[in-house]
Amino acid sequence: MIELTDSSTAEVGNSFIEQGTFFAELSDSQKAAIRFSLQLGMEVQKAFPDIAENYRNGMSHSKLVETHDIQGTFGVSKSTAMEAVRRAIVGYDGSIDIARDVPPYVGLITDSSELEKIAREHSVEAGKRLGRFVWIRGLFCLDKILQR
Repeated sequence: MIELTDSSTAEVGNSFIEQGTFFAELSDSQKAAIRFSLQLGMEVQKAFPDIAENYRNGMSHSKLVETHDIQGTFGVSKSTAMEAVRRAIVGYDGSIDIARDVPPYVGLITDSSELEKIAREHSVEAGKRLGRFVWIRGLFCLDKILQR
């Protein structure tokens, strides 16, 4: 468990990590990918402002990427596209040290309580889908046992 002790250190287990050391372990290409996905979030906002309404209506990040062909439109991987969609929705406050060159921007959904509510709804729906999958899979397993 990570526990913040003050503004300059974080406690992880019995060890202390100085502020900013997390990014010291990332490669240059990983740092560039983080900056790129933050910048891409702004582009996604401009190209697809309707993703906020789609997200409110229950569409997941992955479904938004697929529906709007974010990967094809911007020529990026699925993980980069999903992070860009997430950033388009929530915005970027400029707080990531390795991305100081990326200007902060407001997300398409600015109300934090609304974002929390939507996240809860998405989580509940994902749980229901998983439950249905396990229930159906369980039926097939039971069927095989009864056939013996």
